[in-house]
Amino acid sequence: GLDLEICGSWLWVGGNTYPNRSALTAAGLRFSGSKKRFYLNPDKKAGGKKKWYGKARTMEQIRQAHGSRKVSNQYRPAIG
Repeated sequence: GLDLEICGSWLWVGGNTYPNRSALTAAGLRFSGSKKRFYLNPDKKAGGKKKWYGKARTMEQIRQAHGSRKVSNQYRPAIG
């Protein structure tokens, strides 16, 4: 029940996250209360000190600015 989406270099996780919140935080994801999604910023994970100051953006604005790609989490058996 999780929806995975890549916007730029960030991973956003939506959908039915509540039952999986402890596993998501243990994996290093943080929760955005305004967007109601978990996210992973690889710049922060690598110890980067990048900060962004400015107006908060909606998910739609982020998608328009950085592009968006949904990740399928369906099982596909290997062929061969």
